[in-house]
Amino acid sequence: MMRNFLFLLVHFLFVAPLSAQVALEFVYPEVTHGSKMLRLPFAGGINSAQYQTIDLDGDDDLDLVVFDRSSDKINCFENTGTQYDYRPAFEFLFPTDIQHWMVLADFDCDGQKDLFTYTGQGIRVFRNVATGGGPIWELEIEPLKTQGSSSKINLLFNPTDIPSISDIDDDGDLDILVFEFSSSNQIEFHRNHSIENSQICGLDFVRETRAYGDIRDCGCDDFTVDDPCASTGRILHAGGKALLSLDQNADGLMDLVVSQETCENLSYTQNIGTTSQAVFEPFVNDFPLFTSPIGFVNFPAAFYEDVTFDGQKDILVSSNMRANTTQEIDFQTSSFVYQNKGANAFAAPAIFLQNEMIDVGEFAYPSLVDIDGDGSQDLVIGNAGRLINGIYLSTLMTYQRTSAGLVQTTDDLFGLSALGYTYIKPQFVDINSDGKIDLVFSALDDSHAFRLYYVLNTADTGIAVDLNQIQSIPISFTVLDDFHLDDVNGDGFIDCLLGLSSGKLNYYRNDGTHDLPTFVLDTEAFLGLDFNSYKSNLSLSTGDLDGDGRTDLITTDRSGELAFYSDYATGTAVAQQALIRLDVSENLLPSRLGRVTKPAVGELLGRTMVAVGSIQGGIRLLGVQTASAVNELTLKAFPIPTNEDRIVHFQSNLSETRLEIFTLTGKKVAELMLMAYLTSAVHLSHLDDGLYLAKATNGGQSCSVKILVGP
Repeated sequence: MMRNFLFLLVHFLFVAPLSAQVALEFVYPEVTHGSKMLRLPFAGGINSAQYQTIDLDGDDDLDLVVFDRSSDKINCFENTGTQYDYRPAFEFLFPTDIQHWMVLADFDCDGQKDLFTYTGQGIRVFRNVATGGGPIWELEIEPLKTQGSSSKINLLFNPTDIPSISDIDDDGDLDILVFEFSSSNQIEFHRNHSIENSQICGLDFVRETRAYGDIRDCGCDDFTVDDPCASTGRILHAGGKALLSLDQNADGLMDLVVSQETCENLSYTQNIGTTSQAVFEPFVNDFPLFTSPIGFVNFPAAFYEDVTFDGQKDILVSSNMRANTTQEIDFQTSSFVYQNKGANAFAAPAIFLQNEMIDVGEFAYPSLVDIDGDGSQDLVIGNAGRLINGIYLSTLMTYQRTSAGLVQTTDDLFGLSALGYTYIKPQFVDINSDGKIDLVFSALDDSHAFRLYYVLNTADTGIAVDLNQIQSIPISFTVLDDFHLDDVNGDGFIDCLLGLSSGKLNYYRNDGTHDLPTFVLDTEAFLGLDFNSYKSNLSLSTGDLDGDGRTDLITTDRSGELAFYSDYATGTAVAQQALIRLDVSENLLPSRLGRVTKPAVGELLGRTMVAVGSIQGGIRLLGVQTASAVNELTLKAFPIPTNEDRIVHFQSNLSETRLEIFTLTGKKVAELMLMAYLTSAVHLSHLDDGLYLAKATNGGQSCSVKILVGP
């Protein structure tokens, strides 16, 4: 099913031009964090998640769609019956320009969920017209209209809000609740009259009231029903709002959960009216446990989906903040599930998905470097910050390369947290030409000044630094800009490329010495990269991406697309797309990485890699292939002979590779599937000591290796 589905997906969406020179594929090496092997290490992290379910692969179960508001990025997970597996291929099923919020709900009653999302004019609706397999979207209407006092008007509300789109009056079609646009202190009810008027489900809305349930927002976690706000001089709460309608007590009436920007809790009110006229009880602020508030600082949003595979809908909670402006949210732990124990009684919260990923907090700034001097590059990740003992600080987290993958060795490399800085973005480069790799980083210091720093490497092998020897480099840029150091003009001195948040690229020549770099503006709008709102949030890295032996410039930007400039130092290179090859297809697609990302190029797992850090705090790892390269199947096995636990690790370079293990007489004793560069551990304790043959098969290719079980 998966193979056929993905083939159709890429066949209908995009076929890469033959001139494309670089192809990328998602790579999933094993990652151990602490004593735990992460199941979803490269799923990209979570900050501000909105959770929806829909059948993405046509197997009649509901898969999980996580839209992260901080990145405008959709992340998809396949329902395997007992767990969720990350499936980035599904993300290419959705429109590219979803922002702020999205809701999946069936408006035409055909059994397939449709898509509601933000547009600058209110709501945009896509109909799901698929007849099998995954969803296929056709734009139904933009903007969605409702009958106002005298005419049809846009159904408009603040983009910071999340609407409730559900069957409020129990007549079979979808209604909409939104906070009123101008004052944002009362709820509008837009009743859908399609069933009443045509007996067919549709989008025939009438704004029936601007004061649904006579509810008023009087401030943080403070709502009144049937009464005006107390005259205490408080200003009405004008920030974002999130609404969730659910039948909490199974009486056939839709109750209501409300949350607000800069506020900590989920507020609940029970509907004691009728399906045609809602009447609400006073609010309580301790949903969903009804014993204590959640105390989730800054705009919690609640969602109601079954994610524990028991047929009962759970409560999912995440922040709905677009950015951590108050630095009070711990974006390392911002995704929670309250499991439904039955009859909407919910268990204590547990972290959901996020603890299975590499997630360093807010933003992830990767660098690939041999940190320990063992000859293999490791993964080092900076961040904007994370809460450490209640203080928002940046650190460098390190995942070192081992034979089996990556192992997290420290969450505070070099003890940089002691500086008290935030937004630490690292690069490792020989800045003084002494043959050693030094640490360079940009950071926002404790005086709120954003500067570029370097500290020389004092180690003979690997990298060690003395924080007392930090030097600053005089160059002006902001926290939203991105630097990258490279010898652009080939004079032996490290120069600086500066990607601006506006999309502009400036080249600064080093007119100083090896010991004291002095960057002087040489070229504005280098390579023609100038102000471009669609290509803003420009981020940079360099490396040989196309395998021609010359250094390329790699960029990401707000579009979510990764591009490269071959042999960029000539100053005449033009942008080429680095395209994504999905798991089971030779067709290629432009990347969808989110609105703020950071690339880093290096060698990992024996091949050129692009590690892409996300504003969500996670990493996506992309292996590089030139488009002309032949995908010749390879199989690795280690250790040989087996260790005392009698475990062999297998790794193939192609996805969906069938691995079979045979005795020398031809009897099959084990079989499994391998994904590209994902190391799989096979326990062979049930086998007798001796020699066995491991055979890999993919398409028309096969190869084999001998393995020795036992001492």
